Amino acid sequence: PYQKFESHEPSKPTPTPTPTPTSTTTAGPVLTDKPKPWPTPHELESVVSDIPPAEEQSIESVGKYIAAHEHDPLSRVKALHDWVADRIAYDGPRFVAGTFTADDEAPSTVFARRVGVCAGYAQLLAALGKVTGDEIVYVVGNVRTLGTPIDGAPHAWNAAHVEGVWYLLDATFDSGYLDGSTFHKKYSTDYLFTPADVFGVSHFPDDPAWQLRDKPISRGDFIRQPMMQPAFYARGLRLDAPDRSQITVRGRFDVRLENARTRLLMSYAPVGFGGEGTPCAVDGFTHASCDLPRGKWDVLLFGSEAAAGEFDHLGTFEVNSN
Repeated sequence: PYQKFESHEPSKPTPTPTPTPTSTTTAGPVLTDKPKPWPTPHELESVVSDIPPAEEQSIESVGKYIAAHEHDPLSRVKALHDWVADRIAYDGPRFVAGTFTADDEAPSTVFARRVGVCAGYAQLLAALGKVTGDEIVYVVGNVRTLGTPIDGAPHAWNAAHVEGVWYLLDATFDSGYLDGSTFHKKYSTDYLFTPADVFGVSHFPDDPAWQLRDKPISRGDFIRQPMMQPAFYARGLRLDAPDRSQITVRGRFDVRLENARTRLLMSYAPVGFGGEGTPCAVDGFTHASCDLPRGKWDVLLFGSEAAAGEFDHLGTFEVNSN
């Protein structure tokens, strides 16, 4: 598992009515003059780390404790996200078997069991927001990740309205990853207050208003976007080429980007393989290339600011070599 778990449910969660962002609200964090809250360090809010077990007996008690100890609205929403992402585990066996039901994903059930799939994560986060008085809504649509169909697969996430600004967040993606049916906890903040154009690389809501863009993109534009991870944009990287998620080449595949500080690695493996791949050549910090045999390949880009150690998954390209 070289990438964070990205859920793709076999059937759509049942949507609940959600308000549409109105023209009087600012559509997305990139349009506000307030300090941008992303990227955020991968650290739990102290109120979540310090909450006594006695205060974690119900949705009501968790929400009241967080509301009483965190008065900054943005930090409070982060704390709610952190509690869900940290305390809830992804229900890998039910997901793989396809046996979960709407009742399994009810907030009270997910809270009691401490497991759920995407609908459970998102509905629990919305329920906690009702306790704290924060406007957190439930959003449904598709996510596009390695292993999903080209146009994505059903998923659920949240949007939060904080001091006149709508933000996007996905506690499921920030919770960890699956290896088969086994869930590995790995908290992050990659999908917390993520800019709309970055969040929209992987998430496509059923209601275009929840793209939180000035001009919503079409499903075709969504599918054509290169599948870059939030870590790519958080590092200030810019992709010059290719400009599509799926590319056809004659043997040689090149990636070129603008990059000031990130060391690169790139490898390729058969589509759907998901393990260690064959290394590609890297020329400095701005160019990598693979000499691909004939066939279909997942080409994965990794990066790190250190010369050695763990490299983060930055993006994936689906390449057909003729």
